[in-house]
Formats: sequence, C-alpha cells, structure tokens
Amino acid sequence: MRAKILLLLAATLVMAARASAVTITRGPIIENPDAVTSMITIAWWTDTAGDSTVDYGVNSAALLFSNTVPQAGSCEIGAAGTCHIVTLSGLLPGTRYYYRLKVGGVIVQNTGSSGPYFTTLKDPTDTTDLFFTIIGDWGQASGHEQSVSNLQDAADPQMIVTVGDNAYQNGAQSDWDNNALAYYVNPMKRVTFFPTLGNHDLNSVGASSWASSVEIKMFARRRRRALHRARRQRAHQRHPTCLARQRPGNHHPQVEVRLPAPDAVLVRQRDRVDRQRLERACPVGTALRVLRRRHRLRRARPHL
Repeated sequence: MRAKILLLLAATLVMAARASAVTITRGPIIENPDAVTSMITIAWWTDTAGDSTVDYGVNSAALLFSNTVPQAGSCEIGAAGTCHIVTLSGLLPGTRYYYRLKVGGVIVQNTGSSGPYFTTLKDPTDTTDLFFTIIGDWGQASGHEQSVSNLQDAADPQMIVTVGDNAYQNGAQSDWDNNALAYYVNPMKRVTFFPTLGNHDLNSVGASSWASSVEIKMFARRRRRALHRARRQRAHQRHPTCLARQRPGNHHPQVEVRLPAPDAVLVRQRDRVDRQRLERACPVGTALRVLRRRHRLRRARPHL
C-alpha cells in the first residue's frame, strides 16, 4: 500500500514538473492588423503544445474576462499546438487591459500592477494626442538596436510602426528571432506592433513569393470581413438606428428610435415627433431623414 502511495506521489510530481515546464519561446506580440478599437490579438509560441488562454481585465488584481482557443492543429510557424493566437473583442477604445497567458491551463506569462498590459486604439472621435514610434532598418542585432528598444520601452508608446527591413539580413526565421524580436521582448508585451515588409525581409523567399515570407506568416493579417463588421458595430454604438416605416395596411407612419446597448429600448412617438428629442438620440442627418419620410407619408399622426 505504501509503495502504491509513493508511486502515485512520484507520478504526480512528474506531471506537475512537466506542467510547470511550459516556456514561451517567442512573443508575446500585441497586434491589431485591422486597426479596430474594440479588438486586440495576442500571439506567442511555446515549447509545449496546448490550448491558448488569455485572462484579461482593466484591473491587474482582478482579470474578470477570459478567452480560450483550442490547441492549434497546425501552425504556419512552429510545430502543431505550439503557436498561440488569441483575438479579444468587445473591448473599450483607448483603454488599458492587463493580461495573463496560459497554455493548457498552465500560466506562462503572469501580470501585475506594472504589466504586462495592452492599450486599445482610441476612438476616431478622440481628439487627444496619439503617441507612437516609427522604426526602420532596425533588426540588425546591435547595441544601437537595444538602445532604441530601451528608449521605446521607457516611453511606452501606443504603437510601434515599422517602415520595412525589419530582420537583417534576409528576413529568415532565425533573423527575426535572433536579430529583431530578441531585442524587443519587453516593449512588444505591451505595445501594438504594425510591421511593414521591406526588401531585406524578402531575401530568403524572393519578392515574387512575398506571401510565403516569415513576416507574413508570423504576424496577424488583416481580416476584411471582421473589419467591416467591427466598423458597423462602432457606428451602431455611436449612433442609434432611427427608423420610419409604415405599418402594413395602414397609412399612418410609425417612428422608431433604437438606442444602443445598454439602453436597448424602443421609443415610439405618439402625436408629433419631437424634433429636438429625436436629434439628441440620433445623428442629425438621420433625424432629418426620419422627419422628411414622416412628412412624405401624409403628415399623419403616428399610430401605434
């Protein structure tokens, strides 16, 4: 009996040791290829395969949200299951979120009051300053590169944008890992990264095969459908949907104002449409269209 207990204990210790041995080999990298204010993509790679989880929240002591992606069956970069790409949506614009990374339930990147964190892009209507940095011909594995990286790490910009020639000399995986990403580990945990292809980044595959380059495979690509959907959602969040329609078999128009969540209620105007109230709820152009359409429908009283 005692021998069985010892064997079970030894097996438990071995499993625990294996579980705690998951190591990040690349990343994390904060990305937003569609430049959407409500989304962020976090990518990282590990030496062990497993599900990918991001716990996140506006308070580092209480990460109230979580998103888990099943283990990847294949990876464009790395062995199956070792690439972890998690997209978070429904985020508030211009907001700092702290995050924690897990692989197979094991924490591989924790967070605290000093981060890591990411900050979503500001809403286009936000007129405050946007601080970002631009770099080019930077991934050359030099002391100067580390100095520039340290300056950006201390300045904590919202974005790092490149103008190309990111991984010398040829844009191969080893160039990215050893000459570029290795020098930007700290800032890329927090700052959204927007890379641009340069001629050196294509030397390993040739310009005509740019789509198979390491840079294209490794970083998140723009999702046109997701971008279109997110833009529509942002428009709905900023402005209610204002409708004017005629009931079947009835010549009297019905004016409706649909407000965005959390005030998702339906307002129906009896008698005359209160123009000022409607314009407060809707964009001016939309309100005027509603009123003009009401006028076109016989100028009758709305009937419920």
